[in-house]
Amino acid sequence: MGDLIKGVGLVVRRLYSPGKFLASFGYFLGVISALNMAEAEVHLNSYGDWGVRLVCVPGRLEWVKREDGTVPVMEGTVPSARPGVPMVPIYGVRVALPPEGRVRLEGISVAGSEVIRVGKLLPCPEVVEGGGFGKEVYKEDPEVYGRDALWPRDPVMLGRPQVVRGLRTAFIEFYPLRYNPVRGEVVLCTRIEVTVRFDGRKSGRTGDAWDRALLESIVINPEQAVGWFSPRRARRPSGSPFRDGTWIKIGVKKEGMYKVTGSDLRDAGVSLEDLDPRTVKVFYGGGLPLPTSLKEPRPELKEVPIWVEDGGDGRLDGEDYILFYGEPVDRWVWEGDSLRYVLNPYTSENVYWLTFGGRKGRRMEVLDGRPRPGEVRGTYRERVHREVERYPLYERSGTEWYWEVYRGDTKRYSFLIYDAASDDSVRVRVLFRGPRCRFRVFFNDSLLGMGIPDKMGRPFTVSGIGKFRDGVNTLILSQIESTKVKLDWVELEYTRRLVAKDDMLFFTVDGTSGPVNFRVERLGDGAEVFRVAGPWDVGRMEGVELEEGVLTFGDSLSGKPVRYLVLGPSKFSRPDFVRRDVNSDLRGMGGADYVVIAHRDLLKEAEELVRWREERGMRAVAVDVEDVYDEFAWGLEDPTAIRDFLKYAYEVWNPRPSFALLFGNGHFDFRNRSGSSPPELVPPYEEGALESDLWFGCVDGEDLLPDIAVGRLPVTTPEEARTVVEKIEDYEARKERGPWQDRVILVGDDEWGGILEPNNPSFTRDTEIIARHDIPSLFNQVKIYLMEYPRDSSGEKPQAREALIREINRGAILCNYIGHGNYDVLAHEHVLRGSADVGLLENGRKLPFFFFSSCSNAHFDDPVRLSISERLLLSDKGGGIGVIASTRKTFNRGNVALNRNFYRVLFGGRDVPVGMAFVGAVGRLSPDLTDNARKFVLLGDPALRLAMPEFEVKLSAPDSIKALAELKVSGKVYRDGELAEDFNGEVLLEIFDSANMVRRRLGGITLSYLLPGVPLFRGIFPVKGGKFVGAARVPKAISYGEH
Repeated sequence: MGDLIKGVGLVVRRLYSPGKFLASFGYFLGVISALNMAEAEVHLNSYGDWGVRLVCVPGRLEWVKREDGTVPVMEGTVPSARPGVPMVPIYGVRVALPPEGRVRLEGISVAGSEVIRVGKLLPCPEVVEGGGFGKEVYKEDPEVYGRDALWPRDPVMLGRPQVVRGLRTAFIEFYPLRYNPVRGEVVLCTRIEVTVRFDGRKSGRTGDAWDRALLESIVINPEQAVGWFSPRRARRPSGSPFRDGTWIKIGVKKEGMYKVTGSDLRDAGVSLEDLDPRTVKVFYGGGLPLPTSLKEPRPELKEVPIWVEDGGDGRLDGEDYILFYGEPVDRWVWEGDSLRYVLNPYTSENVYWLTFGGRKGRRMEVLDGRPRPGEVRGTYRERVHREVERYPLYERSGTEWYWEVYRGDTKRYSFLIYDAASDDSVRVRVLFRGPRCRFRVFFNDSLLGMGIPDKMGRPFTVSGIGKFRDGVNTLILSQIESTKVKLDWVELEYTRRLVAKDDMLFFTVDGTSGPVNFRVERLGDGAEVFRVAGPWDVGRMEGVELEEGVLTFGDSLSGKPVRYLVLGPSKFSRPDFVRRDVNSDLRGMGGADYVVIAHRDLLKEAEELVRWREERGMRAVAVDVEDVYDEFAWGLEDPTAIRDFLKYAYEVWNPRPSFALLFGNGHFDFRNRSGSSPPELVPPYEEGALESDLWFGCVDGEDLLPDIAVGRLPVTTPEEARTVVEKIEDYEARKERGPWQDRVILVGDDEWGGILEPNNPSFTRDTEIIARHDIPSLFNQVKIYLMEYPRDSSGEKPQAREALIREINRGAILCNYIGHGNYDVLAHEHVLRGSADVGLLENGRKLPFFFFSSCSNAHFDDPVRLSISERLLLSDKGGGIGVIASTRKTFNRGNVALNRNFYRVLFGGRDVPVGMAFVGAVGRLSPDLTDNARKFVLLGDPALRLAMPEFEVKLSAPDSIKALAELKVSGKVYRDGELAEDFNGEVLLEIFDSANMVRRRLGGITLSYLLPGVPLFRGIFPVKGGKFVGAARVPKAISYGEH
């Protein structure tokens, strides 16, 4: 008899569609049960009105020994994301809570406790820059490591309640291993039980379909919580002020009295014959960046007083004009009694709104400016803010920029100062970013004093007597130490005489009460005075005395700051632009499941995608991002306006949005500080070194859990937009069907992480965990583990790169990578290079969805460099249908937790959109890991559903075979669990050799992983009435084993 192979494993595969070449299913020689080993986890033991009872049974524990310490590794856990605390494993689940009431932990029970001496446990690392890749730096928190106590103190911890689409939740963390750093001991337990007790009202609202889908994906007690969604607040649509009438948008960049002529309005498309000057009105929204906190009040659009000069004939002719006070976005702002300088990070253009018709408009009050008996002032305190935005404070990121670097330098700064009061006090404020050091501060070579920058980011102040010169004055900053610090800005405050320059003087008076007179010199004929007590409180002063270039006027002050603009009639400012706005009413829309926010140049392509979504049953709408700015930031370009719009839609619309697509690229150089950045189409949200598109979807509560699935198409031209939209439509229309829909490519980086991390097996291990536990057995797994490939003389692995390109070109439903990376490459060994290799991909419509658990692979907001993720999505020859990847440096354990959660949600339901799976994946994370997850972005359509095979096959075959024997198989085709009797076509049968188990000893642990066997047979068989039979000849060269 021939050799027998026992334990034949049957792998169910699914079919793609009726027709030819419609199915592929694998038949593996060997036992495959290891691919789906159950993991230890937290279970719901019981629940009721009183709460829930949870049980945690820890999994297998391994110790990774390193030269600098030990790391405990336990299946199914993640470490804390807080740098510096011991890296102990954590199990966690999210529990749904009733709409109101207290929540607390009771009845904590710990079984099987064991004390183990382990020495030093490594702390959780901080991720920093390292040779173009992220590098983990381990630094202990002295407060934790210096205490003779277990960390954490309790085996179970309750997180603060968080809201997801109207559902209150709390995250429960279980610590089966706790560490005493002073004694070098851990306490390990084998079982933890706890009751999560609820108080308060248990009834609420039953959520909509998307609410319930998200509920089921993120909480452990979804059945209990179906009716616990908070009732939607009754909020009527407010309606947009721009929904009807004529609105003229006016742009200003500097402070002044702005003159808009009839000719300006005519050029903007206004018929002057239809305009009644009495009804002209100007509105203003405050010109400040929107607050990012959802709790803070939003600015209102309020009418400002204006002066209308119509020549007395009741008409506004071409030479007639409207006068109003305009202020820049970068300016001094009073907050109570304190004054600070605001620099808008997003735009240099302030916006005012002019309209007409209906009621009469507000006019400037005529104020009494006649001189009064008493004091006559001839000086005021001038304030100068100098801030040169030259380099981003964070590497290629953020809204904060700095001027220049000091490393023990002495540097000089020139200021043009005229008419200063000689030998008077000068106050210097300087802001440096960096560690504590010392500076000597000189003004015109006279030492004012010593300044010490605050490492907390607060400015230092030095005052002294200034020896002023009329013209160029010099501020000198001399650093004593050579510590590296970054100069942000400098400010001067000094006394200046009330002397106009070029027939104009603007000055502020504060802290004065009672009547006072001012004497301004060096003015021409016709000079006027305007009093500004605030942007909405402007008056024109009459009765002033002007004689031989000296203007004297009086006022009665209340102690609050007042600004005076003294200027000749030729010094009225002209707007940067005057243009008619297109009417919009985003606030009055009825509702939509799916919202596309697009730049106007890309609206046509965005509307095509909306049409596609509507044909598939969604209520969808495309909006112009400029309309979002107009209605939610009063015309200023501000990314927070996008979130405010989504929050409004979420609270008011019916249906409310579940998906939002940002249709257009954006970058961190909002104001083109570099001078070389392209136009901002749809801006990102930047916070320090963080970019987060997920932030736009966080609209319910102050937490960081997204309530709306947000994706982005980083397109810059209509041509790119058409390419991506066509890819999405062709993909969802299943224009290319075949075996690629059953293939999953899993790429794991090798152990080499640079000189500081030469022997780290975690990337391969984590990829194998996903392969075994998170990818359904219905899929063929193609594994490219870099450990299996040789390194060339340059340190790269070209055979691995060739294998990956080859497999992508064959097509796959998913491609997953875990390892090192940067904006352009995967792995130090360059297994895939965006700039060099994406152009080699020719997979057509056989498009995988990529998930990169790595650093910076989706740094799309760089204004100059194109990331590998962008290249994959934008490719017109293939590439990918979407990518989830990080925009910044991240840490592996947090990445893998998100990665695994994504697949659990994606495959845990039926036809789950990738955006909903992404939101669910974030929702399943602990609050500690949310910050890491915020760095991930979905480049693609959040409503996209993967092109899964549409049918299932149940296969029958013998459980043992012999070499060279004929293998007879039969099978049935199922649709939604029922035999597809109407199915007639063909199936593709593939037979694979036994999987190969590889074992390696690395980093103190034994790493084991399965590599799929080689294909042995491939054949096509007919299907009739949903049934088929077939036979295949088994080759002689087959493996023997149990895998």
